[in-house]
Amino acid sequence: MEVGEGGEIRAANAERASKVKEVLDFDWKLLYTLASDKVEGVAKPSVRLQLVLDAAPDGKENLLYEMNDQELDELLESLQSILDGRKAP
Repeated sequence: MEVGEGGEIRAANAERASKVKEVLDFDWKLLYTLASDKVEGVAKPSVRLQLVLDAAPDGKENLLYEMNDQELDELLESLQSILDGRKAP
């Protein structure tokens, strides 16, 4: 499993996900970081999304993404545009 933070990991995950036939399962968690060992008072919300993918012939594959609120909004907009495209004649 990889956490999708950073351009290289995100690009690699996107390339692997593009070869997937089907999402078998997913799980999500809402996280709220109040502080860290380096910064006091971070107050940063994020969402962690885990996808279980059918990556035949390799079998199942797990991908783990962590997104801030802006990245989550972009993902939801992308998914909505896909749904809208499927509804159009």
